[in-house]
Amino acid sequence: MKKTNGIGARLKRLRVERDLTLKQLASLVGVTIGTIWSIEQGRTGPNDRTLHKIQKVFPSLLLEGEPPAEQPQEVERFVARRQAEGE
Repeated sequence: MKKTNGIGARLKRLRVERDLTLKQLASLVGVTIGTIWSIEQGRTGPNDRTLHKIQKVFPSLLLEGEPPAEQPQEVERFVARRQAEGE
């Protein structure tokens, strides 16, 4: 059953546009291939730490339209953390 696909669909598109494999992106982010695949497939959303790491690889991930409605708390926590860090 799919839980979410907003960030996942954008993540996959950005990864493919940059010719990165699941393995390469997983290595850059510091998670397993399965984690990236699950996010891209919409089976799970990224936790705060993973979202922050993905955002470092793809800064435009959350700037491409509205944050997905399925993950408002994750997005709000991410934005609050970035503001607290002065970014």
